[in-house]
Amino acid sequence: NKLDTQDIIEVIQDLSTQTKNQIITYLHKKKQGDVREGLKYPVHTAGRIMEKEFIAFYKDWTVKEAIEYIRNNKKGPGAFYAAIVVDEGNRPVGNILISDLIKQNNDSTPIKDLMHENFRIAEVYTDQEELSYIFKHYALTIVPIVNKNGKIVGTVSIDNMVYIIEKQAEEDIMYLGGIKTYQDIYGNLFVTAKQRLPWLLINLITAFCTSIIISRFENTIQTFVTLA
Repeated sequence: NKLDTQDIIEVIQDLSTQTKNQIITYLHKKKQGDVREGLKYPVHTAGRIMEKEFIAFYKDWTVKEAIEYIRNNKKGPGAFYAAIVVDEGNRPVGNILISDLIKQNNDSTPIKDLMHENFRIAEVYTDQEELSYIFKHYALTIVPIVNKNGKIVGTVSIDNMVYIIEKQAEEDIMYLGGIKTYQDIYGNLFVTAKQRLPWLLINLITAFCTSIIISRFENTIQTFVTLA
């Protein structure tokens, strides 16, 4: 219950359906709904990692109203750098850094005059690799996640995205060696061996080919050592 929704999903996603349901029943009512919703989306999509607790301002609010909202919102995220600006239909229209909000001397300034409109939106089914590209390419701190109607249903912050990017990099490195991280570490010995065997067999064949080539040109290699 003390974990964020996306962290709960990561902990329980690989468990059996029965075990998952048993754990979910012990969560608070709101978290039960959020976790069940997150588990509906495919593993490598934005819907799986989106944060359900976020700060959003209506574009017609003033600086004073926005700051009061932050002070009174006890259920918001513990730490955040930016907020999403939405219209009357809860569709994202921009974002605003909290530092920009605090710097304002005029409390009556509308939020829409301060927000950044060059933000990016992702849908719940957006692939995580595409999402990480958006963060890296546009140097963003937060990206709103919307449903098929364009309404905001969550966000992904830079804190969470850094972890995802590191995880993807680790998987890519493992993949270059023919290793699937989850299956190889926790999987059955024979299943793991079966997955690794084709890759190792290819390596063995290429090693034989290299040996044959070297043996055929042995005299040349002795003359020109750098060819080795």
